Amino acid sequence: MLDLDQLTTVAGVVDHQVFQRGDDGTATVTLRGEARVAPLELRRDGAPVAAVAHPGLWQATVALPAGGPYALTAHSGDADVPLASSLRVGDLWLLAGQSNMQGWGMLAAAEPATPDVVMFDMSRRWRPATDPLHELPVSPDPVHWADIPQTHREQFTALSADRGAGLGIPFGREYASRTGIPVGLLPAAHGGTTMAQWSPDSAHLGGSSLYGSLLNTVAAAGGRVAGVLWYQGETEPSADGFLDRLRGIVSALRRDLDDPGLPFFHVQAGRIVAPEELADPVRLTAVRAAQARFDEAGVIGAATAVDLGLDDCCHLDTAGLARLGRRLARLAVGDSGTLRLAELSVRRWTIDGGAIDAEINLRFAGVTGRLRSDGPVHGFSVHDETGRVVPVLYKAEARDSEVRLLLGGPVPDGGLWLSYGHGLDPACDLVDEADTAALAFGPVPL
Repeated sequence: MLDLDQLTTVAGVVDHQVFQRGDDGTATVTLRGEARVAPLELRRDGAPVAAVAHPGLWQATVALPAGGPYALTAHSGDADVPLASSLRVGDLWLLAGQSNMQGWGMLAAAEPATPDVVMFDMSRRWRPATDPLHELPVSPDPVHWADIPQTHREQFTALSADRGAGLGIPFGREYASRTGIPVGLLPAAHGGTTMAQWSPDSAHLGGSSLYGSLLNTVAAAGGRVAGVLWYQGETEPSADGFLDRLRGIVSALRRDLDDPGLPFFHVQAGRIVAPEELADPVRLTAVRAAQARFDEAGVIGAATAVDLGLDDCCHLDTAGLARLGRRLARLAVGDSGTLRLAELSVRRWTIDGGAIDAEINLRFAGVTGRLRSDGPVHGFSVHDETGRVVPVLYKAEARDSEVRLLLGGPVPDGGLWLSYGHGLDPACDLVDEADTAALAFGPVPL
């Protein structure tokens, strides 16, 4: 009779693990153990998949198709010994950036995960996904807690009793629903961080750096991921060089994870409700403009948070995070695109004895269905060379994949700029029929 003392699993699988599927839709899992009786038959859900002929150390490979859950057992005589259960083969997604990726929504309103959404938590254990995904105190890497005072740790622990809902679980639910493929979430974000703190140049510091910790997480989860979800920007100190730093992170991840086409989907920064002496509207507008330019069809795309609700001065509320997670999932599976300004044209005319009016037509790319809003479109503004809002815009309406703006005179030929989502706290509501929101842009000259 075989029992647990006669078979010791050395490495290979643990309960709830998600293996990244390969190009053929399967994962090859290597199992190692020590058998004190033989022969042994390794079984997946009761069906033989490998055999161990002799006692002693053994190694076997098992091909698992996409899906699950699977149970692996070792069989000898009339006995079965469990090796691992609730195994799945699907897609692993790395979640990185700052606090809005970490998740600060109210937990009472958080969406529960489905069975096909699993997490590799920050202590690097596989388990069913639950919010909060990001529990910084349990990370083995000192970068997440070593430099944070004990008082701040206690505050975080107190806050996390009520807050910590994020976009990860809604992303996973939507992704699994649309593809039928299980999802493994790999949380790696850290609130309040800048692009400089995520520099790949710090990789040699290992777990003492954010980038090094990120690589440690991927390695511990199996070394391969389907893609990266990234959200960072609200607290970036300057827009200068922001786009170059973002491109550098993508290039480094593709190099270090040995995946030249690694998909990378990022979020354009959301709203901040704060006095201008505490937050710079020019800087935030410039960061959003840089984020809007970072796109590569199919493998790099952006979703925006500029139209979503807040739970405090800068953190998205739980409902907004859920919408954002679903937007990222649709991007990731190719069911929607990045909704961005593609073309702008201006027509001017003279009425009432010399006053000049203008009509601006904006064509958007990446539209699913048609553009819409709740009533008149909000979020567009016209500025002069100092950035001051010029009150000439009196109508904005969506038409299929275009927006028509009407400006009342006098509208000069030059010296004015148009923006969508300008400043710290814009009121934006332009979306398409898939709830993909238009990226903030501008200022662009008229």
